[in-house]
Amino acid sequence: MKNNNKYDVQLIFLKDEIEDSNIYKMARNGQLENLKIGNKEFKFYNIWIQTLLLWNLVPKVNDNLKEININSKHYSNCYANGYMKGQQYFIDKYENDPRETKETIVQNIMNLNVEVNKVLTVNQYVLNDKVFEDYGYNSGIRFEILRFEKEKKAFFDEVLNFSNNYNKNYFDLVINGIVYNSNSLKAYFIRHQKFAFKNEFIELKDFFTACKEIIIELKKEVEFQYYSGINDLCLKQDKLEAEPSKENLKILESLKPFEKHTKSKNKIFNIKNLGNGKFAANLSMNNILHLEDSIIDAQKSIKNGNNKKSGNENDKPFVFTNNFDHVTEKGVYDYFALHLVKSKHLTKKGLEEYLILAFQNKKLPKQKISLLNKNTNKEIIKIFYNYFNIQAGHPYGKQFDYVKLLGNYFMGFDSDKLKTNFSKIY
Repeated sequence: MKNNNKYDVQLIFLKDEIEDSNIYKMARNGQLENLKIGNKEFKFYNIWIQTLLLWNLVPKVNDNLKEININSKHYSNCYANGYMKGQQYFIDKYENDPRETKETIVQNIMNLNVEVNKVLTVNQYVLNDKVFEDYGYNSGIRFEILRFEKEKKAFFDEVLNFSNNYNKNYFDLVINGIVYNSNSLKAYFIRHQKFAFKNEFIELKDFFTACKEIIIELKKEVEFQYYSGINDLCLKQDKLEAEPSKENLKILESLKPFEKHTKSKNKIFNIKNLGNGKFAANLSMNNILHLEDSIIDAQKSIKNGNNKKSGNENDKPFVFTNNFDHVTEKGVYDYFALHLVKSKHLTKKGLEEYLILAFQNKKLPKQKISLLNKNTNKEIIKIFYNYFNIQAGHPYGKQFDYVKLLGNYFMGFDSDKLKTNFSKIY
């Protein structure tokens, strides 16, 4: 099956044979080298593409597949060109932007990694120059993400520490609440939930679920100590072989469910066995139940507050239909909210009006939209090109349609002029 690089190469019918070949197995086992062109080396993050690009470089192990004749050299250049563009894109967009906070950078890179995965984890069986360039582009980004995370390990650890260590951090949070804020626990948990969402990207449900898990741990520890005490009394009584005292008799005869004991609820227990011994606090079951009720009340209060807001006509969730391309409505909204609204180029209301016009109704505006806080046209073009190239998956033959998403709707941009340099921005 020859190709002259201008047309698509169809490999869908040879998929099983290629994946059963020795070279594919070598790639899967990590026995093949990276792509080397001149003095540069390009890593692979997709076994299928690695197999095809190195197909002609491995000794004659695929005699049963002689009909495959892939111009590995040509496609390797496509891959390498895309790879270097991906590297440069990451450096320009994510590594050298002094306006971004540490938290925003980490979240943006995590989101980018998800988008890169959408390309690198899918095997394409209809191949052409563009497919190899896209794989290279996303591989270049992946390489830079891994490098950046390694170089900034302390930086990432600091930002992700809170959300990656639920039990440790939430234990501190809950115990500090009862020890230092027992008279205003509900307000305490509401305040910390807002902080967790704003600074650590932790959702409402996840925050309160983690708090409730600490309550379960505390209950188990207190109950364990309570029943251990009863057991010790029983053993002591057996050794004495005498009639128990009236006080001990009451304890031995009242083995009902722990939380129903009024006296046991007020009994003080030490929790130093929890939380790595950081706290030597003494708690009663009543303290723990007070914590639990406060956590539940705080969660309900926030939910009710959100429901009241959503009842306001101006605060109803924004809903639109994407009639423009295959990207989900959430994917479209989240992408442009991150890159236009969060960067203060556009208000939330302005974004909603744009999505209704461009994506739902596909109608031109009576007057083009003005972008805010714009330093250069280049930074805006990057946002729209990246939507086309990564978010939408670079649909073949559709580039000008995506050019018009910018040029037809925003002041300072012309679709015909953008047509010639839309991808050259990279």
